[in-house]
Amino acid sequence: MRRFRSGVALSGLLLVSAACADGARDTTALAPDQQAGVDSVFADFDASDVPGCAVGVVRDGRLVYGRGYGMANLEHGIALDTRSVFRMGSVGKQFTAGVVALLALDGVVDLDADIRTYLPELPDFGTPVTVRHLIHHTSGYRDYLTLVSLSGAREDDYYDDADLYRLLTLQEELNFAPGSDHLYSNSGYFLLAQLVLRVTGRSLADVARERIFEPLGMPDTHYHDHWQRLVPRRATGYALAERYRPGADGPEVQDHAWPGYVAGAWAGGRDAFDGSEWVTSVTTLPMIGDGGVFSSVEEMVPWVAHLMEPRSEVGGGAWHDLVQDRAVLTAGDTLGYAFGLVHGVQRGLPTFGHGGAFVGYRAAVQTWPGTGTGVVVLCNRADVNPSDLADRAGAAVLADRMEPAPTDEDGASGPVRPPPPETRPLAPEVASAAAGAYHSRELDSVWTLRVEGDGLRLRQGRSRGPLLQGGDGDTLVAGRLVLRLERDARGAVTGFRADAGRVRNLGFVREGG
Repeated sequence: MRRFRSGVALSGLLLVSAACADGARDTTALAPDQQAGVDSVFADFDASDVPGCAVGVVRDGRLVYGRGYGMANLEHGIALDTRSVFRMGSVGKQFTAGVVALLALDGVVDLDADIRTYLPELPDFGTPVTVRHLIHHTSGYRDYLTLVSLSGAREDDYYDDADLYRLLTLQEELNFAPGSDHLYSNSGYFLLAQLVLRVTGRSLADVARERIFEPLGMPDTHYHDHWQRLVPRRATGYALAERYRPGADGPEVQDHAWPGYVAGAWAGGRDAFDGSEWVTSVTTLPMIGDGGVFSSVEEMVPWVAHLMEPRSEVGGGAWHDLVQDRAVLTAGDTLGYAFGLVHGVQRGLPTFGHGGAFVGYRAAVQTWPGTGTGVVVLCNRADVNPSDLADRAGAAVLADRMEPAPTDEDGASGPVRPPPPETRPLAPEVASAAAGAYHSRELDSVWTLRVEGDGLRLRQGRSRGPLLQGGDGDTLVAGRLVLRLERDARGAVTGFRADAGRVRNLGFVREGG
């Protein structure tokens, strides 16, 4: 198929001109080579037959370059631009944490109080889980997206706040002692939204609109707490159809799994696609706090500016200092995470920002505070890494202020995810001993293991799960899903403990004794 350029460059440049039309010097705009450098990062998306990204470069509080690359809606032929509205996934966590910070400055919330002070229905794990633990992902709460997937939910299954709150009240233990470790958990930010509702009597969506979005002049930015709400200029989320290829035993349990992804991607019975077709990828889920914020490049400009030069009507310097407060573990280690903002360094320049990924949307907000520069990347395709795109766009703009890029000999920078455990065919006696049905009170769900070939086929609720094979010791493995068998004194399998990315040590007991 012939691909045509989408023709959005002119509209993007006109928007930049309008943003600079209030008397700002021309020197605030990007130089032509910088513009070309940003364009090159997104060149593969600049066509009329693919979804893509809207991008904005912010300098000293102004949008100095903005463009859309690709299409907001493939069915109606609508191109992306800087006014297109996207779901931003976990980028929304910085707004949730920002609201909680404002309430803390008001004296309404104590960041070091046990969350059960405000939400007493939550389980007592024998040690306090503080509000600050939830903000910094050091609470130990298991991630709800992974829990829901492990329960056997399918990708399009619906559940609401009440269902999710009940699931979290069923948990009998944490991933680790609060404050001792750092593991990303969407559950913590969902609970922060419940905290806001409990202490103010108003939803997080209402409080954020009053305390952040309206004062900063972000009228279209909102928490999308009802899936049927109309959103003008909304970009549709897309994913490649090969993600839904039927009959696959992968993919592994992923850190950014959406509800039903783990089970649904393993389920058979879907119609086959040719592996290159775009399909819509959206959600009907209404929960907010861990995400759910919709915004555009243009509306994110005042927020990016506020992160670097805080405005008094949204907390001012006291708020800014608080949200920059990074997590400290009980062992004394200072982490890079603070109030929905990840601190780091890119080629010698300090950075902070956050990425987001949910259904067919990807987003990133990255700032280089010492330079007054920020980049907003909002995409409506699930096959991109938005944080990498933001870093590359930033490098195109700030190359003269960064250290030289590493050469191939220097090796890749950043954390490397360890490979999944190695597997081997299960011994027949192990497969026979482990086959059976197992119940988890914490999921309120039954898993069934059935002998199939040289492994055990897992069925989670209604969903056909992966083929488990042998791992180290007495374990069953499929990708990053690891089941650690538990046996009685006679050697009979009585249950197992499951680890799956952001969920650890989830207990299952064999049915029937």
